[in-house]
Amino acid sequence: MLFARSLAAPPSTSQVSTPSSSGGNDLAGCSGLPSWAIQLIQHLHRLLTSLPDQRLPLNVRELLFPRDQLLSRQLILNLYNGAEGLAPHVDLVNRFADGIVLCSFGPHGTGTVMDFTHQAHPAKHVFLPSGSVLVLAGEARYDWKHGISARDIDLVEAADGSGRIEAIKRSIRLSVTIRSMLPGADVVGE
Repeated sequence: MLFARSLAAPPSTSQVSTPSSSGGNDLAGCSGLPSWAIQLIQHLHRLLTSLPDQRLPLNVRELLFPRDQLLSRQLILNLYNGAEGLAPHVDLVNRFADGIVLCSFGPHGTGTVMDFTHQAHPAKHVFLPSGSVLVLAGEARYDWKHGISARDIDLVEAADGSGRIEAIKRSIRLSVTIRSMLPGADVVGE
């Protein structure tokens, strides 16, 4: 688990750097992270902020990459073997802010199915191929539980659009979760 501390006071506009305005590793809210983590966040910033509003609304982009990042960031790295699952859950609402980014990495051609459950709606199942990025915000972040069933193989619709169902054997997977902590949530113990 890695933490980036926020600045003690709100920075002035001239002090805040973003990947588009600075080639360095000084992305707001990343103080104290290793360079590879900053580079990942910078890459995600470029990728996600370049999406059209229909794919990622402006208000969600601003949740993920606010100009005045005053909240501490937390990065969690989890390494899963192929068959491991993750219990359905909602990330702690009193600890983490809205807007969570999940990155899934593994060997080419692999992935896993994430299950989304809601008390009032049928379950949804989303295939996360290696290299995918998933954003949880608003209702998806607070009202739907997300988890991964423990199994060796996932049945998914073929990527070629043929409607054919393929059996994808799970493999080792690295999950990187990036989220902002609410004020005071970065303090452990008293």
